[in-house]
This record gives sequence, structure tokens and C-alpha cells, in this order.
Amino acid sequence: MGEKDTILSKLNIKDYRNDLELVLEDKNYDEEAKSLLLSVFYKIDNFYKDYLDVKINAQTKNDFIENYIKTIKDNCNEIKILSPKDFNDNHKYDIDKDMGTITCFPNEMILLFALFELSERKLKDDELEFINKCILDMLNKANTINNTEPVRDFNGWSWNVEINNPNNMNYNLIFQNLLILFGYEFVNIAMKSNNPYEMIKKEAAKKFSDSKAEQIINCISQIALGLYNNKSIETHKECVNSKENVEAKIETLKNRKGHINYVSKNNNALIKKIEKIDMILSDYDLIKKEFSTSVLNNDGKYFCISDVVDKYELERNKLIKNVEENNELISPKRYLEIQDNYHKRLKLYDQIIKEKNKVNIQNKILDFQKLFLECKKSEISKDETKKDMLKIVSEMRYYNNLPYEKSKRITLQDGIDSKFEEISRLLIYELVKERIADIGFRNKDLCYNILKYIYDTKIMRLDNMVLKIKFKNQSQIEVEYFDGNVLDHQEVFSLPFDEEITSTKNRKVKLF
Repeated sequence: MGEKDTILSKLNIKDYRNDLELVLEDKNYDEEAKSLLLSVFYKIDNFYKDYLDVKINAQTKNDFIENYIKTIKDNCNEIKILSPKDFNDNHKYDIDKDMGTITCFPNEMILLFALFELSERKLKDDELEFINKCILDMLNKANTINNTEPVRDFNGWSWNVEINNPNNMNYNLIFQNLLILFGYEFVNIAMKSNNPYEMIKKEAAKKFSDSKAEQIINCISQIALGLYNNKSIETHKECVNSKENVEAKIETLKNRKGHINYVSKNNNALIKKIEKIDMILSDYDLIKKEFSTSVLNNDGKYFCISDVVDKYELERNKLIKNVEENNELISPKRYLEIQDNYHKRLKLYDQIIKEKNKVNIQNKILDFQKLFLECKKSEISKDETKKDMLKIVSEMRYYNNLPYEKSKRITLQDGIDSKFEEISRLLIYELVKERIADIGFRNKDLCYNILKYIYDTKIMRLDNMVLKIKFKNQSQIEVEYFDGNVLDHQEVFSLPFDEEITSTKNRKVKLF
């Protein structure tokens, strides 16, 4: 064991760079691609701390690096780097998910984006209700954008959000809304489920009122459906077909007697399958015969006889669950719930049918921002500890810097600006009231005007911010905002007539 290995062993630190190099040795990649991937690793390793200081709703550094290496190892078989002349500004990479290959422009960010897109979850239509397919498609795409953030927006000395594609801004904004509302762990689990619709709805109901939860899932569903519809002519046709299927199911449910007969007929078929499996499980010779046939055919289906039993027991349990679900479907209460759910689903398609191939979802996205801010506002009065308050401050600072249009933040949009100011004021008033940010003034407007810069600053750690307050005269002060000892911003404020000044001595205040 070398000196480096000995030190790592004592400190119990995993050598991720060595792991990545071992993976790259076995890969059929261009040398330039390997160099780019190692450079990306270096940036993640060095800049991720800044990323976590700015954004608290994120996975740990180790989890991110492990996911990065696993994605390279398991999903990407080949990378070819082409010269810039082989691509244009609108087309800088190609991926083949089935073959696990990437062909791309020689750029770290483009390669990283292509790598994570290659590893996006493959959605199986037969396992998913259509609205869940749309939500998962949105979450997968947004997660790819989110995974490039530590390298895209952080360079070791500054934080600057650099999403320029308008469509990517839409995906990213909704994803960040969900991360702030529900946390990274929940969103990560929802992305791996087959029913994110119900998961988000239930989680929203735990945190907010029933009406808010209903609004949240409706907005998310309409945005996801609109984004999926707008991807291509093919996805638009899928949306139209799904709408027609929902209409057909509503029509079927109008005939309750027919619905009961259909469910009963389906149950009878399921019960016959269960009986057939019971017959097989009770006959050892049949089980042994199936295992022997598999061995003779060398199909690799079974390792031992118990595998045959396990297969049938698993299938039996699924069939029993289906029967139980069917029995629930014919109960009067459940029957009405199903009807109501299908009518709600149908309403989601209104916009698509009205606007045809391309749906303008911007109004829905802005509506969701207002709802998002209302939900965050409701948390301020609930969270009284310093830690909780600082968490919301960090989240709102991060949100304030999210782009919605090119060179324009989301909080500068009409209708969103006033909502954001409302929650910003409320939060700052609480910080001053609880003496978490004590700058020595009483006037609320003055305190807000001085402290609102915490939402605009791009310094990494808010708890590094120091204010130097200088009295220019009896009616004006100059405030300098420092990142430790480095001047970040300065501004002059007028003192309100009702502010009692007991001392005009210059003061230095460390926030938080």
C-alpha cells in the first residue's frame, strides 16, 4: 500500500478520482473525452462546497460524485469527440440510448449534459398512466439540467446562473420549485416511482391545506402535459390519444351496471389464473418439469427449483392484489372517486385541444410561481428557530436568482415581483424581530431596504456577510456589504423622520 493509500485508509476517505480513472481505462472513449470527464470531476470536487453553500436542496457531494462515476460506468459505452465544424450552434451533441453512445462537441458542459441525458430513466408506456408519464418526462429532463448546475454555474470564485435555452429555463424553474417545496430526497424518490402524481399530491396535502395541495398537483400536471405535448408532433398525437381514452373511460363509467359486469368478468379471469397457479404450486412434478426444461434449453431463467416457486408465488400475489383493487373499484364511494378523477384528467387537456400542436404554458408556469410563493409564505410563521428562518432566506435568495427569460429573473415578472416582495418583507421583519439580523434600526421600511440585498447578492455564504453602516449626516447613511473582508456592494439610504437615532457612531454588523 502506497503512502497516498495509507493516508486515505486512515482518514476513511474514498479515492473517487482513482475510481473514475479505473472506469475510464475500460472504456472505448476518445482520449479527449477522458480528459474532459476528468476535468469535470476536478471541478465537481473543488466547486461542490460552494454549490451546497448556495443551494441547500441538493444531494451530498459524495452522492453526486458516485452517481457521476456510476453513470459513466453503467450507461455510457462509447464517446466520440468531433471538431466544432461538424456541429452547429443549435446541435452540439447526439446520443443513442440503446447503444449507450455519445457524439459531441469538445466541451465539458455539453458532454456532461449528454452524459446525464443518456442516463435518464426509460419510461415504459405499459407501466404508466399517461399523466404520470408526462410528469416523469418533465422531472427526468429537469434533473439532467439540475445535474449540470455544480459545474455550469460555479467556477471556484463566483456563482452565475447560465441557463440560456428558454425551454430549459421552464423545466429548471418547475424542478427548483419542487425541490424547495418538498426537498431533494422526496423529489428523487418521486422520479423513481410509477405514480409521481399521487406522491406529490399526498406530500403537498401533508405540508399545506387540501385546496393548496389540489392546486399544486393540477398546476404541475398541466405544465408537464404542456411540455410533453410541445416536444414534437408525435408527442402531441400521444396527448390527443390519451384524451380520447379518458373520454372513452368516462363514457364506460356512465353505465354503472356495465362497469360492475366488466370488473366482475375481469375478476373471474384473474381468479382462474390464481387457481391454475395454485394447481402448479401443489404439484412438485410440474415444478420440477419446468425447471428441467429450462436447464435443457439453457435459457438461464432459473438457478434452482426454488426460483420456479418464487416466480409463481410472485405472480400469484400480483393477481390477488389486482382482484382486491377490482373489488374496491365497484364500491359506490370508489366508483364516484374514479369518475371524478377522470373528469379532472379531462380538464387537463383543454389547453392542448384549444391551442393544437404548441401550447403556451407560460401563464400556467407563472400561476404556479404565485402558488409557490403563497406556500412558502405560510411556512414563515410556522418556522421560528434561527436555523429554519435561515433556511428559508437561503431558499428565497436562490429562487430570486432563477432565470425565466433571457437576462431576466423570475422575480422580475409582472405579478411575481409583488408576491416576492411581500414574502421578502415578511421574512426580513421576522429576522429583525427575532434579532437574527440586528442592524440597530426600528423603522420597518428602512430595515427592509437595507437587508433586501441579501436576496440579490451572489456571495457564497450568507453568514459571511458583514455590514458597515456609516452616518453621512443626520438624514443619510451609507451601507457597505462585505463578503468577509471583501467589499461586495454599497448603497446610500435616507433615514426616515421617525427613526430615533441615539448615536451617529459608525457601526459594523455581522449578519446571521
